Amino acid sequence: MGRPTAPGEPGNPPEYFHVLEPSWYRVQKGFSFVFDVRLMPAAFVGMLLCRLLCGDVALAAADRSLADESVTVHKFVVPDSLTAGASAPIDTVAPVELERMVVTARRIASNRSAVTRINAEEIEGIFSDLPAVLEQVAGVTIRRTGGFGEYANASIRGGSPKQVQVYLDGIPLNTAAGGAVDLSKISLGSLQEITIYKGSAPLEIMGNTGGGVICLSTKPTSDMVNALFGFGSYGYSKAGVIVRKKSGEAINHCAVDYTNARNDYMFEHDNGTQYNKTDDTRERKHNNAYSIVSATYSNKWQTDPRNTLLSKVAYAKTNKELFHKSLIDALQKTDQTVDNAHGSLRWERMCRAGYAGAQLKGRWERRLFHDPLGSYYIGGERKVEEQFPYAEFQIDGLWEVSNIVQAKALVTAAYERYGSENILCETQEDPPEANRLFGSTAIELAANWGKLFLAGRYNHVFSRDSANFTPNHGGGISLSKVYSGFYPNANVDIVASIAPWLTADIALRREYLPITLSERYGWANGYMGNPNLDPECKTEISVGLTVLNGDTKTALAVFAGSTDDIIQLQVQSQNILMAQNTGDQRYIGFEWDAHVYLFDLLAFDNHLTFIAKRTCPYEKTWDNASTPLYHSPLENDFRINLSLGPFSIGHSVHYRSPYMKGYTKDNDLVNPMPIMNAYLSMKAFGPATFTYRVENYLNESIETMGHFAPLPGRMHFIAGQMRF
Repeated sequence: MGRPTAPGEPGNPPEYFHVLEPSWYRVQKGFSFVFDVRLMPAAFVGMLLCRLLCGDVALAAADRSLADESVTVHKFVVPDSLTAGASAPIDTVAPVELERMVVTARRIASNRSAVTRINAEEIEGIFSDLPAVLEQVAGVTIRRTGGFGEYANASIRGGSPKQVQVYLDGIPLNTAAGGAVDLSKISLGSLQEITIYKGSAPLEIMGNTGGGVICLSTKPTSDMVNALFGFGSYGYSKAGVIVRKKSGEAINHCAVDYTNARNDYMFEHDNGTQYNKTDDTRERKHNNAYSIVSATYSNKWQTDPRNTLLSKVAYAKTNKELFHKSLIDALQKTDQTVDNAHGSLRWERMCRAGYAGAQLKGRWERRLFHDPLGSYYIGGERKVEEQFPYAEFQIDGLWEVSNIVQAKALVTAAYERYGSENILCETQEDPPEANRLFGSTAIELAANWGKLFLAGRYNHVFSRDSANFTPNHGGGISLSKVYSGFYPNANVDIVASIAPWLTADIALRREYLPITLSERYGWANGYMGNPNLDPECKTEISVGLTVLNGDTKTALAVFAGSTDDIIQLQVQSQNILMAQNTGDQRYIGFEWDAHVYLFDLLAFDNHLTFIAKRTCPYEKTWDNASTPLYHSPLENDFRINLSLGPFSIGHSVHYRSPYMKGYTKDNDLVNPMPIMNAYLSMKAFGPATFTYRVENYLNESIETMGHFAPLPGRMHFIAGQMRF
């Protein structure tokens, strides 16, 4: 038995679905039993009624662990002796399970244009890493800085990468330092579901959600054993296994994944003369490999019909060699190793009008940077080790006010220690660290009238940061080491079923983006903080339509908004950078997703994004507005798949409009060529699948070191999996 599905809980659908516990029902003569089903779509209720009234079913229970388009229904026999007499509690009789069937029923709030879900079955063997998967989602833009394992971030609907929140099994991966999450360091092999919230975020996402949210889940939705492997160009190799098994009242899930690549591709070196092409040379990269090893175990144990315990532990180790042109000897390699462990423990108790839950989350990260020859720091060998713990405690609950209205509330407290993102500081001293205390209270009211769903959320965030150093930059300015702030956020979602095949949704949100400690104070040489910053404030409205008609699914969303007090780094003097509120920004855009299936033979997918942005300098009028040059206004991803018996053939083309690296010279214009990938997949021996894939490589990447430009090329992959 599961509790009501929380709206948008990471890894779960953002809908309400609730069937009350069996001990609350009474069997009456002439019927199998009198039941109470709340907030369920009319179509599904009708299907249950027919099944219940025509058979001897005594209990229908929803299994929240399944995909959001299907519901598991269990049949139980009620002895004639019970139904023949007076009514009696059904939980006094031991039920006998006869069969298990799956009833399909689409939920009204599922069809939101601003929410995209990707299951593992859709991406296995077709994509090599997480950034490649997210790149084909409308509204999501990926920026890479090199090959596999090199830094890659995401922006949603034209926002900045640091605004995007990333969660893994409900645990935040963003740090309080305020930077973006490096998506290349997340193992794709263990992920079972990816959910992207481009508009309003779920209530459980308690922090900064103005830039969108990416929720990653490692938990499979059914019993399975899945072994996978792969290898490809430039030393790419991959192997992993995922096991999920239900045993009695417990569900166990285990996953192990390994990925490695040498990344010894060709690059072009400009010899230190960026705008003189005559002295450029071409060489092969060395000391550029990366590897990821990850392991996950989770358990769901229903101790009794009303109490459930959920636990999870995970560990990942990432090693990235840092290429430097002067280092060829492997014994002199520069690298960075990151160990990351996280876990959670959750207790839930069902009650007559909802549920109550408590959860403890934790994350520990260790970074080890090794520079034996001082290539990144002048002055000899350097080793830097940092450890960053994170802990969070949450209490939440849901109360069914009526058959129409549900209320949910959460209280969260968290502690985090974090360090400067600029690990390559100019001193041998340990990089500065800071401590952050975080608290939030939130409430959500939701109502479902069958064809109309309405939800309103409000959460109030408190953040307090303190540092173990005294900033002293820009002429000896010394500031306080403590900063705190309050950030109110509000969201409204409306979803209406206009027709059986047409759903409309409207979302409104206004959210404040917390100021980071480095923006407030600055803590790297040459970087000066600004105590007078105002927090960025984002306001957005989006309207979407979703069409489901047989084998056709189309979603169109139009959105517009503004961000007040945009914070950017501005050059002051002598290369001193200072965070400034540079002005306001307005934007408008649309997203279009289309999925068409023809006779189970051909499938067409198209994902189109267009965003127009204008920025008004601080204390000026919109007559002085300009268009950001670093932004690609148009992106489109088109895919076609052909299925012929055991064979599946696919081809994709990804187009991105030109943009600037951040300067104004013509040589800094990035004019990407369309990225074209293809694959051939074959199913053999029942559960086995083999895939050959060819794709563009480094077609528009910008290296972190400005004098090195990777040369575009193609990579070839062989991937296989065995699913039981």
